[in-house]
Amino acid sequence: MRKERQLEFIGTHCHILPGVDDGPADIEASLAMARMAVDDVISTVVATPHIIEGYYDGRDRFERLEGLSAGIMGAGIELRLIAGAEVPMSTCLAGDEERLRSLVKVFSRKLRS
Repeated sequence: MRKERQLEFIGTHCHILPGVDDGPADIEASLAMARMAVDDVISTVVATPHIIEGYYDGRDRFERLEGLSAGIMGAGIELRLIAGAEVPMSTCLAGDEERLRSLVKVFSRKLRS
């Protein structure tokens, strides 16, 4: 049952994906974060894992997001997830146009409905 809300907020920076960088270790902890967000009147969260050269390039982020979205829906948590990423300023300032284009390609994929 959806609580009546007077205000709704969007969390634009959240490490909610399980098993990635600053995110929780497992899906159960991600679901706990989702519940806390809803309790704090947050209706939408942008999942923003770090993109770190040589460590995590974000290519599996959509699969992780889809899995977490399914878990959130299955748990009856009314929270919308949006794909995002935390790209270091050093990557942006390096001027490597090919690298930036590859990131845009990875990030522009749409989630399955």
